[in-house]
Amino acid sequence: VGVGGTGSYLLDALAKEEIERIDLYDHDLIEPKNPFRMPGAMSREDAYAGHNKALWLASRYSVMRTGVTGHPLRINSDNVAELAGADFVFIAVDHGPSRGIVARFLVEKRIPFIDVGIGVDKRGDVAALIARARVTLITPDTAHLADELPTADDSAAAVYNNIQVLEINAMNAMLAVIRFKQHLKFYAADERPDVIKYVSSWNALVLR
Repeated sequence: VGVGGTGSYLLDALAKEEIERIDLYDHDLIEPKNPFRMPGAMSREDAYAGHNKALWLASRYSVMRTGVTGHPLRINSDNVAELAGADFVFIAVDHGPSRGIVARFLVEKRIPFIDVGIGVDKRGDVAALIARARVTLITPDTAHLADELPTADDSAAAVYNNIQVLEINAMNAMLAVIRFKQHLKFYAADERPDVIKYVSSWNALVLR
């Protein structure tokens, strides 16, 4: 759910795994800034053509595999039931209320999911940025964690809207994929954190 900066990197990794079906949900159109925070390369013509993100990405990845379907929808309370048949869901949206709608539905349906998010803060004392990435795995056994997800509408205050931080998007996505594959017992997990956070100024991962 959401195939922008982080979601498109999730797709890039998941499309190369033995996953039978991948459904992409995003109502946004591609803008000229988007190619600078997505994997691969996009032509100038495609960047300005007004393609829907989900449909365009589905068409690109369909050249290498079957089962990738784009849905030009913004998941909301009217259509969240679209997700009812999923085995696992990744939430990669930057709109808090939408995150809350999806998370509550998945908890109700006992569908495991990972919610991801990034943030960028201005640090005035050194005229530089601090980047953050978060991965939260929620299963039926840890459903209470859904109450801790950021669900406020703070999009107007987002610093990264006009800053390209593809390395944070990519890191956020890859940490999520690794955690997903631990959940599936592909990777061993001596630690099983509910939440993984990366803070660039600390050069560190924080596990909880």
